[in-house]
Amino acid sequence: MSDIRDEVDAIIDDRPETHRVFTEILQIDTEHSVWTFEDIKADTGLFGELVSRGIVEKQDDGYSLADPTAVDAALANRDDLNYAENTELATDGSRSDVSEIESDDDHGRRQLSDQIDMSVDRVIEIISNNRDRILSVVGVFALVVVFRLVAVRSVFQEGYVLLLGNDPYFYRYWVFDFVTANRSPLTVANGIEQGEPLLVATLQIVTALFGGGPAAAEQVLAWYPVAAAVVCGVSVYLIGTRLSDDRRVGLASTAILATLPVHAYRTSIGFADHHAFDVAILAVVFMTVAAYERTSPTSISQLLELTPWIILAGVGIGAHTLAWNAGALLLTPLGVYGVIRALASVRHDVSVLYRLTPLTASMAIGGGIGVLGHEALGWQSTTMIIPPTLLAIALFTLAIVAEGCRRVGLDYRITAIGVVLSGAAVLLGSIELIPRFGDEFRSQTDRLISGPGTENIFEAQSLFSADFGFILAPVIFFGLAIFVSIIVFIWASWTGWTRDRGDLLLVCVYGGTLFILSLLQVRFAGHLALPVAILTGISFVWLVAKVTDISPPTVRPVGVGTQSTSEQRVAWRRHATSTDTDTNTDTTGSSTRERSRDSRDGTSRRQIFTAVIVLFLLVGGLGAVMTPVRTATLTYGDDTASAIDEMDAFATAENRSWPETYVLSRWGDNRAYNAHLNGNSQSYGYARSNYLDFLRSDESEEWYQQIQGRVGFIIISEIPEFSELDSETMYARLHDRQGLGTHYQLLYAGDEKKAYAVVPGTMVNGTVNETKTSVTISGRMDVGSHTMITQREIPTKDGSYTIRIATPGTYTIGNRTVEVTQEDVVAG
Repeated sequence: MSDIRDEVDAIIDDRPETHRVFTEILQIDTEHSVWTFEDIKADTGLFGELVSRGIVEKQDDGYSLADPTAVDAALANRDDLNYAENTELATDGSRSDVSEIESDDDHGRRQLSDQIDMSVDRVIEIISNNRDRILSVVGVFALVVVFRLVAVRSVFQEGYVLLLGNDPYFYRYWVFDFVTANRSPLTVANGIEQGEPLLVATLQIVTALFGGGPAAAEQVLAWYPVAAAVVCGVSVYLIGTRLSDDRRVGLASTAILATLPVHAYRTSIGFADHHAFDVAILAVVFMTVAAYERTSPTSISQLLELTPWIILAGVGIGAHTLAWNAGALLLTPLGVYGVIRALASVRHDVSVLYRLTPLTASMAIGGGIGVLGHEALGWQSTTMIIPPTLLAIALFTLAIVAEGCRRVGLDYRITAIGVVLSGAAVLLGSIELIPRFGDEFRSQTDRLISGPGTENIFEAQSLFSADFGFILAPVIFFGLAIFVSIIVFIWASWTGWTRDRGDLLLVCVYGGTLFILSLLQVRFAGHLALPVAILTGISFVWLVAKVTDISPPTVRPVGVGTQSTSEQRVAWRRHATSTDTDTNTDTTGSSTRERSRDSRDGTSRRQIFTAVIVLFLLVGGLGAVMTPVRTATLTYGDDTASAIDEMDAFATAENRSWPETYVLSRWGDNRAYNAHLNGNSQSYGYARSNYLDFLRSDESEEWYQQIQGRVGFIIISEIPEFSELDSETMYARLHDRQGLGTHYQLLYAGDEKKAYAVVPGTMVNGTVNETKTSVTISGRMDVGSHTMITQREIPTKDGSYTIRIATPGTYTIGNRTVEVTQEDVVAG
């Protein structure tokens, strides 16, 4: 008796919340000599521990307490202790009442103080008893944040907040427009109402909360992707934990998510694109739908219990449509899941109507929120906000069809035909009855399938694009995790289908659908990272269990009263539980429990820790290495900040204003320069249309006439494919010859790029010996606070030469020395 009582005391000391579980088990064991796992409210991990410690014994048709008296004594002792503590408090209070008469205020303050002290003590006790759990959760979320901060020094440099990439500066433009316009945070500018209004409004609200100035806006833009990463981490942790009632899967899934390059750079500090916001919304929808799809409602009252989850999922679905003009594509997995869930319900002969009601209701709520945002705030067009409503209609229709097929006894294979036809009927009817929706549907479908075309936009490439290296592309974006997840994907799909586990099917449908979308456009790979992380997390815990003999993750069927063979083996040590199943006598049971304890003691923490580290390096190590490498391709180096400094100083000194402060550069960097120099980072269209043509041209004067008054500065960086261009092209003149003989003043010359100002320049004429065909010009150019040496040959004609000098300095032409000032190059 003492052994089992000690075991119960140890478990309750470590996890006080198990007191309720023991009380319930004792009551059930008193009423029934044999009971099943389904009769109690305990997760599989705790139940396996009770079996392995000998507290619960396996019987022929269920389970029973090995020693109910010992369990009762342990619980009674704790009840006595609690009574003594309460009595002591009450006695102290009585003595106080006898010794002095307290005022109502004093008594109230003392009572409040006692309650606070007890609450604080309780919190401290909970933290102390769950220290390892808390530290592990905090650790994996810290890992998520750490991998999102690899670019922090590149983002915050020389007083600038240099956001990553190009597109984040588009949203910077709109948030800064809000800051200068001083309007309501809920009001977005007309130019973004049909695009990403919810994202911009959210950024505006947070900016206003932090003071509403430009500095606050830049900090919000820089840090919001990291916050989105944490939201994703929470969702992945909760989904992974609930799938198997095993927090190890949640921890592993979150740790894998932390190191997935495609998610890490998408949610990196400074990468304030709309994708981080979209992924965070998807994570919330994913989590809430998974929460109610784990259940199997069979009545109205059970459906009503899911109301909070249904509403939260509906809010997320509505947010999808308002956050991105193509957000409806992210609802595709839910539509596909509805079809599969309906067929699975028919296969298991359960009500399709009850099963699909939560998802249909969420979709209808999302459609209503989209309509509300459109009508009240003018956000998005009608064709952008109508998909959730159409999906709700489609889900309702196919639920009716599938339920009808089930009730007449049709096989799920035949039902599939009716379900697909009903969904197709809703889609075709919508296209015909709503012409604008039909046009938008065809346009988006064509754009999705055709990819980037001639635009060469990175995110519009396929996941297996030859530009990424085809086979190597998944490794660049996912490390080895995506390959590890494939095996679990197959297992989870089959298990979800055969065991009627909607949440498993949901994870697999999200994974499969987003994988197909990523094959079309890699922009969806960041969203795919969520199911990949969860599936890889399951695989990781399974691998650790194989090499250390800890219990593997298990999946319990919904609505099944008896455990399968694999579920009987769920315990802290596999062989302990498997031995218990062969026990028929008390003597044998005692020796089995002794071997269980020896087994637990034999599996050292060091062995488990070593296995976890080694396997994590194998599964997630490559992703951890690729994350900073991939993120670094989006950052701006020191040259960028220095070039902006010099251009800004020049614009200030020369009193230049827009558009004479426009920076012409490669379109991928164009928004960054213009954002910091003139604030106009809304578009990179002009640079994309003209920059490369300008560099290839050898018509210097013609281009100067074209861009004068329209362009103020030009950025030059090395373009390997231009290295063989003619020496008279603008690329050769600006990249190799510091702009001599052009209208462009060299302001900054770094290791990777040069910055020029568009100026008239000054003409220098002279003569040399008529027999010479060329003359050497050399000198020291004043470039910012530095000087540069330059030298080149210029042609002569009949002993005369003419050259335009656009950068101040001291030049020697033949035997002649010329001083060129800043006034000379600006005045012309």
